[in-house]
Amino acid sequence: MTIGNGSRLLWGEHEALDASTGQEVYLLPGQTWVGRGAYRIRTLLGSCVAVTLWHPGQRVGGMCHYLLAGRQNRPTARNPRYAEDAMQVLIEAFSHYGCPVQELVARLFGGGHMFAPTQGRAGSDEQAVPLRNVEVGQRLVREYGMQMQPGHLGGSGHRQVVFDVQTGAVWLRHTPLKKREATALGGPLLPCPQCA
Repeated sequence: MTIGNGSRLLWGEHEALDASTGQEVYLLPGQTWVGRGAYRIRTLLGSCVAVTLWHPGQRVGGMCHYLLAGRQNRPTARNPRYAEDAMQVLIEAFSHYGCPVQELVARLFGGGHMFAPTQGRAGSDEQAVPLRNVEVGQRLVREYGMQMQPGHLGGSGHRQVVFDVQTGAVWLRHTPLKKREATALGGPLLPCPQCA
């Protein structure tokens, strides 16, 4: 399904993926995916934020990957590249599975600074974007009344996140800026220590 300017909403039961094989879904910036079954959702984050939502009773899980906290003009079409729109799309998809929003468990990941402080002016937009992304994500989770569980936010560098839809488990690989030159892949993908 296409939303707004070509961004895609991916719903697990509407895509041609085989849940019995434990399929992986790679989520690009501005995409949202919700489903049930043996799926793992994978994404790569820098200053962007990913929100994972999970309904433990129905074992339905999903993720959105937004780039920016908000926008100044509010066109009629939603655009999940922005936090508020991404969360609305994600929650609507959960409603198709009959999952009340207050029963969802949320975790947030990302919001890393991608430039060393000496590369950007203090208080510059490239330094403020990750902070705004994290703040608005946390605010939206509170406003929707979801249960917030620990994730992995802030700092510097990029993160690879893998979310298991069936169990709600999360694996994380974090490569801070200072280590990026030494290890291109950032080491092994491990269970998220804050998420245990």
